[in-house]
Amino acid sequence: MMRFTVDDLQALCEHLVRRERPAVLPDPAAILAAYAEAAALADGRPENEPAALFVALARRSRALGSIARSAVPASAHAAAINNGMDLMRGDAELAIDRLRVLRQAIAWEELLRTFAERLQPIGAPEIPPPKRRP
Repeated sequence: MMRFTVDDLQALCEHLVRRERPAVLPDPAAILAAYAEAAALADGRPENEPAALFVALARRSRALGSIARSAVPASAHAAAINNGMDLMRGDAELAIDRLRVLRQAIAWEELLRTFAERLQPIGAPEIPPPKRRP
């Protein structure tokens, strides 16, 4: 069971719908399916929740409609905060990660490792981004 609940995810999506007023509303069944997949991927580890929600929602970007661009990274940040962590990844990095998930150009293990490298306790000094690997 994840600390970031399905109610938290639904509330986040509802907030984004109110804020962005999309022409196409997200599919509620897709949100529930994404949450179930994320819970399985997180495997009871709170530190895995941000990456798990990110990948599960990114895979369902089309079903989320126009809020996908904001809902996918927002859910990862919210899950991290809910677990007392900051996800130190910027919008551009997360946009690239989302595209990589959509194109199946990143494996779950790699995404999980990438997120883990940039999670830190809330209030800790900022960690520098990892150096690019050749």
